[in-house]
Amino acid sequence: MTAGSGHDVRVAEGVRPIARLRGLRYVPLVMLVVIAIVLTIVGFVTQRQLQAGWDAEAAPVALPDEVAPSTLAASCTPAVEQPEPQPWLSGDADRITAATAEWDAHAGEIAQPWIQGQDGMVFWSDVQALNMSQAVGRRVLSQAEIDTWASFVGTLEADLAAQGIELYVTIAPAKWDVYPELLPEWMQQIRGSGPFDQLLALHPELPWVDVRQTLRDAAGTAPVFPDTNSHWTDYGAAVAWQQMATCMADSSPALAGLTPPTIVDTVAEEPSNEFEQYGVPASDDFVAPVLAEPLGPVEVTAADGSVQTYAGDQAMGFDPLPATTSNPAAQLDMTALILRDSMGTALAPYWHDAFRETVQVRHNVDAPSTIPDIGALVEEHQPEVVILEIAQRHLTFPPPAQP
Repeated sequence: MTAGSGHDVRVAEGVRPIARLRGLRYVPLVMLVVIAIVLTIVGFVTQRQLQAGWDAEAAPVALPDEVAPSTLAASCTPAVEQPEPQPWLSGDADRITAATAEWDAHAGEIAQPWIQGQDGMVFWSDVQALNMSQAVGRRVLSQAEIDTWASFVGTLEADLAAQGIELYVTIAPAKWDVYPELLPEWMQQIRGSGPFDQLLALHPELPWVDVRQTLRDAAGTAPVFPDTNSHWTDYGAAVAWQQMATCMADSSPALAGLTPPTIVDTVAEEPSNEFEQYGVPASDDFVAPVLAEPLGPVEVTAADGSVQTYAGDQAMGFDPLPATTSNPAAQLDMTALILRDSMGTALAPYWHDAFRETVQVRHNVDAPSTIPDIGALVEEHQPEVVILEIAQRHLTFPPPAQP
């Protein structure tokens, strides 16, 4: 990627607090600050109630002793080593009590917006999608939550298959699941498997794509996540796409012509520091891939109808979405409907290179009132492939009520 292509790293979504405050410009500055803080707190509380309250009373579901292979090609879900000692899913009251006591002993640290990990790694705390509770496996899924996700993905897959359309669900991992060893030292002994591990183990028949192990392996070459951002580096996104493309080509004769790019080197790029507002200095580990063959330009039609040409390596954040792209020189003469979030920002150039046309829409799993009508999008755009890219932390939200 070119330096400065940038990740869309917005933390808040929906109505911006500044818009709500526009009519209050004559209110004293102190009151504006207070109102802004209140709005922020309300947003965090609402988010946490949504994801923690819809089935919080039910018991979490442990992993089975043996996991069946995926129905997709083996390249889609390489094995990921599960952490030990698994206190939260153990069913052992004493172990759960001990882990809870250790967690509670660090309540002050967890209550802060960010947490300092090892070797300079910075993580969002629980204010961002219960991030640390998910990181250690403290927030996992109940049977009802698992069933709801499985029903959604399974029904969507069946409906699409009836129309000759393929579905691939890529869970873009949180950086704590790629660099688990860099979580704070005190978390290591209470760390367990999380929601994605549950879904993979209990529903291997669904079209999951798991890039965690590929990213863990690549992290020995160059940073796949930077220290001061929760989104993967552009190099990390390229590595993830290599596996995603291989998975799709291995799983479908129709996609056999999909060829992942060859990465020959990496280059430093400008940092995008999510934690700057908290006084955390930006790290210097933001890297982009150098490809053997450069990606070609693509025409982008934004939601407002404007059309512009993106360079082949230009990332695409949320601003133009929903957007369509056109690339006559793409690898496949196909249309892909892509339901995505901010982790798709750095993946977009590879989608543009792969498919003659893409339709990119925010899935909004984390904002249910604005979830798109997937069936209507399929009917309108007639894709051959649907890609659902979901940030791992969003699995603790209820999935869409459709299809």
